[in-house]
Amino acid sequence: MASLLLLFSVGVAQLNGVGTPRIAAHPENKFTRVVIDAPTKPKFSVQVRGKILEMRISPARVVAGSGGGDTAELVSWQLENTGSDALLTLRTTFDLASNRGWKAFIIDPTGDQPNRIVVDLGSSLGVVTTGSKPSVVKPAASKPKAPNKPKLTVVLDPGHGGIDPGMSSAFVVEKSVTLSIALKVRAILQSNNVQVVMTRSGDYAWQGKNCAKRCDLDARANMGSSDRNAFVSIHVNAVPPASAARAQGIATYVFGQSPDAETLAQAERENGGGSTGKALTRQARNLAQDLINDQLAQLNVKFSRRLAGLIQTATINTTGAYNRSVKQAEFWVIMKPRIPSILIEVGFGSHPSEGKNLASDWYRQKLALGIARGILGFLNAN
Repeated sequence: MASLLLLFSVGVAQLNGVGTPRIAAHPENKFTRVVIDAPTKPKFSVQVRGKILEMRISPARVVAGSGGGDTAELVSWQLENTGSDALLTLRTTFDLASNRGWKAFIIDPTGDQPNRIVVDLGSSLGVVTTGSKPSVVKPAASKPKAPNKPKLTVVLDPGHGGIDPGMSSAFVVEKSVTLSIALKVRAILQSNNVQVVMTRSGDYAWQGKNCAKRCDLDARANMGSSDRNAFVSIHVNAVPPASAARAQGIATYVFGQSPDAETLAQAERENGGGSTGKALTRQARNLAQDLINDQLAQLNVKFSRRLAGLIQTATINTTGAYNRSVKQAEFWVIMKPRIPSILIEVGFGSHPSEGKNLASDWYRQKLALGIARGILGFLNAN
């Protein structure tokens, strides 16, 4: 199929960077929406060929990454830098053409929302060549329908990934365990009509050549935007070999200052370890002190504690693991989200029996069930 190139001139300003794509399925109207935040109104061009749509955003810089689409219309996406531009590649489940299959436009800033570049994908859609928000093509109906109840949305963050394996023991590698559990949690939530956004759905991380762990954590945290309902980061704990036989159990964390040296050390490990982990934890610790007088931040911490308590209780009940309780620590990934956010350490991969449990699919399913029950209890109560 011949390629199609359309250029939308909707104003140009230097971009400091555009955000990670947010993906939302709209099965009732048979389309998928991909949204990217931009600090200023950009210029972009779109080229389609077969089942591939390429959008070049100019000028822009991004944290490169890729992921699965996991919708009826979108197979996968990739975001990368090409010179002074950013290139977004979307792979669809159907053929695209000049007169159907996609829409691309810009939504102007509203309130605290920045410019948003939007791509809609659906076999019944046509092309819109203006910067204004178009009307959605809806199927004909014989009688008016009651408006659909907005779906609740949860962000699941499987810790680590790609070149960052996380903790490693004779039994498990953290990045594999966290992804396995998160995918199981996603399946349970989706079966309960909860929309799920994954910070990663494969073995990759958000690290770039010039910005490693900080970029990765920032990209994940930025997915916890205010239009979503909860952010849950999943990790596996570990201790040095000398303590491996004793340390076990599940703990769930909210953001705050670590109460002891052991918790502080754990925060440093999850924030990247070494000098990077120490630096990020030090910055987060300073911010935690500043947030004490921020009423909005304290309200978010209050709801985060409620979420943490429900998840902690449910996972202990489903697994029978040792209860290490709800704690607080300077985890960078739950510092920035503007919604209730927690980090759960599902057990110690270094422990002789708990490590073996974490390596098994049946135990991961128990963990997933507990996490999902805690999330659903929180959503239903709020």
